[in-house]
Amino acid sequence: MSSKKKFKKDGTKYKLMVAILSLVFLFFLSSRIIFNTPMKDEDTPIRKPIEVADNFSLEIASKEFYKNKNVLEIDVIVNEKGNGVPIDLGFKAAEKTDTKAKYKQEIFKITDEYYVIFVHGLPDKWRSVSLQFFDKNVKENGVKNVLSSSAKKVYVAKTSTESFEVFSQQKADFYEAKYIDILIKDAEKLIKDEEENIEKSNDDQKKMLERIESIKSDLEYKTESQKEEANQEITQLQSKINTFKNNNLKSAEVIKEQQEIIKKLTEKKGNLVY
Repeated sequence: MSSKKKFKKDGTKYKLMVAILSLVFLFFLSSRIIFNTPMKDEDTPIRKPIEVADNFSLEIASKEFYKNKNVLEIDVIVNEKGNGVPIDLGFKAAEKTDTKAKYKQEIFKITDEYYVIFVHGLPDKWRSVSLQFFDKNVKENGVKNVLSSSAKKVYVAKTSTESFEVFSQQKADFYEAKYIDILIKDAEKLIKDEEENIEKSNDDQKKMLERIESIKSDLEYKTESQKEEANQEITQLQSKINTFKNNNLKSAEVIKEQQEIIKKLTEKKGNLVY
């Protein structure tokens, strides 16, 4: 009888402990949801497209921190989608250690797609800055320059930034040159990808041609029905080879176009003064 009471008592203690732990977990979870703070020092990877609003997406191009002034620089690439009207980008920033603190915030439009953002005077022990973006052209409830309630956050963790000792704001041409370098690298990557596609395609074609020759050399030893099957396989292989050849022509066109783009971008960069 006593063992049953002990079992019941232990079971009650276990249930009570589980209930307390659950309440503690729910408290911390709900507090983070209420204050809208990330569970850790969240960071948005460079060049990862983020759908920040209905009419545009955005990629972080670079994250730089200047120690002497505690200035964070974030360069972003904006991709408009919809009616073709260029985005007039606006943003609001907050720092994780004190989300209510106000910091001097600046944004400069370098091109229709490229913006440079500065957040000045961050605390020495700052950890992560969250940014919410909006299009100043878009009205919400009839009001412009309002941050949408559905605007997604982009994060910059201190640990992910490239650090420099001294802050010096540059001319617009300097930042445009940075953007041109990004576009050139994108074009170079596309060329490399297409060249690899051509190389693999040529290798596959070679194997298929070898297979066709192997089938043909063995035809005289096959029955009529086997010859029919073999010829069907040859036709299928030849069709695949033709497809590979057509794809190679398209890849060659892409390579030629990207080489021209690199040439034009290099000329444009050469005319900038910075």
